[in-house]
Amino acid sequence: MSSLTIFIIAVALSLDAFAVSISCGLKLKHLNYKKYFKIALFFGAFQALMPILGWSLGHLIKNFFINYANIIAFVIFLILGTKTLIQSIKIDSKKNENNQCSSESETPCTCNNLRCLLSLSVATSIDAFLIGPILALYDLNILISVLVIGVVTFLICFCGPLLGNRLGNVFGKKAELVAGIILIAIAFKTLFGK
Repeated sequence: MSSLTIFIIAVALSLDAFAVSISCGLKLKHLNYKKYFKIALFFGAFQALMPILGWSLGHLIKNFFINYANIIAFVIFLILGTKTLIQSIKIDSKKNENNQCSSESETPCTCNNLRCLLSLSVATSIDAFLIGPILALYDLNILISVLVIGVVTFLICFCGPLLGNRLGNVFGKKAELVAGIILIAIAFKTLFGK
């Protein structure tokens, strides 16, 4: 797995948090770079922490599954991509039914307090946990991988609230859709690519 693939995975993983950070920007109403930094820091830190936990688990089971690394990676990426695509379609159809933006239901808290940010950070980083065992199976450098994932997520999620504040909720559902397509493409690359 190349460093470019790690970067693309980082972007795909961060798009879920990006969509939520846009919703945070909608709720915060006024430009507040300090809060945007805090939101991005939480999302970036959790996106970096979760693969480490998954990587630890992956190292425990690596010897049993090393011969099936491509199949396991394919299944995990395919499941994550399909789940993300379905989620983006559900959000889109809900908005069409209601004929309005429903960012309240997508992000139930106001992104202001610690408890809210922790819950959103954990919820958007579960997918990153599942990437951890893949990093272990492919013997990728965990520190570089999580640094790339964390920094990419931080940068993207710092822009999210700003976009949410300025442009509304248009980018949220598109980010989910793009993330799903990227993850499915990576699934097939790991199965058939070199």
